[in-house]
Amino acid sequence: MSKLYLFIFAVVISHFTQAQINKGSYLIGGQLSFSNTKTESGSVEQSSTGGAFGLSVGKAFKQNNAAGLFVRYSPSKQENFYNGIDTFNTKTNQFDIGAFYRYYKVILKDFYFFAGIEAAYTTSVQKYNYKSSTDGYEYDRNGAYLSVTPGLSYSVFKKLQIELTFPNIVSVGYFVTKLNNRTTPASDFKTRDFSAYSSLSSGSQQGWLGIGFRFVI
Repeated sequence: MSKLYLFIFAVVISHFTQAQINKGSYLIGGQLSFSNTKTESGSVEQSSTGGAFGLSVGKAFKQNNAAGLFVRYSPSKQENFYNGIDTFNTKTNQFDIGAFYRYYKVILKDFYFFAGIEAAYTTSVQKYNYKSSTDGYEYDRNGAYLSVTPGLSYSVFKKLQIELTFPNIVSVGYFVTKLNNRTTPASDFKTRDFSAYSSLSSGSQQGWLGIGFRFVI
């Protein structure tokens, strides 16, 4: 009986050992997240659509700990929203570049939980267009943020993982925003603000769930 217990223990240990992200491994991958919400306001249907597409490369500096760089593009749009004066549409394009850190925790063989931290510079342009007039304006936004992204990962092959992520569960940042009014330039202004944000909020347009892949070589 003792030999049977020893054998089972050895098998379990070997499963966990095989599942580690070894020091010196390179992690190369991408991520996609998407959200789409629709609501009715009177006889008008309002919609918000957004997502994020990212690429990253990193290296495990010790077992189950990796750090690296990433780039991300996040488009979004809103249609048929009302500000009390007129109905408007918006379109936003956002670009991020930064560094990340990830800690992996083995749950079962080839199955991980991970917690990630990102620090990045971000720049975006958001354009507003009104339905009943030629008036319009745009916001130019630049800043930096720190965010937390947990997730789950599974090794479908020895060197390929698929991921399920929860982007920007918690995010804080400092931003400088400039308003450019296309019809009355004299009303242009600039603001600076520090803000906290969560992708779980109802106003999020970047998606509360993401999928991705990662090569471990």
